[in-house]
Amino acid sequence: MTSKTGLTREKTRVQIDLSPAQLDKWNWIMEAGELATRKELVNQAVSLLFWGMEKSIQGKEIGIRDPQSGDFTALTTPVFDNAKTQAQWQARQEERLQTTPAPNLKRTLQEA
Repeated sequence: MTSKTGLTREKTRVQIDLSPAQLDKWNWIMEAGELATRKELVNQAVSLLFWGMEKSIQGKEIGIRDPQSGDFTALTTPVFDNAKTQAQWQARQEERLQTTPAPNLKRTLQEA
């Protein structure tokens, strides 16, 4: 990332305001997951979210299966749906660019 001074920065500091209830959740996750730092918590969360977005784009469902009953509950979240929609839109745009014939420049100039 380039700063206003034009110097390249290797890291960017992020500040997040959390309510007491949100902080309690973060602390519980850190303790239960044996995460040493908040940075580690954020890195784990971003990695999981990124993985889920990739799987959604691939058309796969993410969820949890009850080992006793076999019931599957799919995880639905706007982030996964938006990533899939965006990927589909980009694919359509790329396909459209590949299938649209290039204009005949000579003819276009003659008509002008």
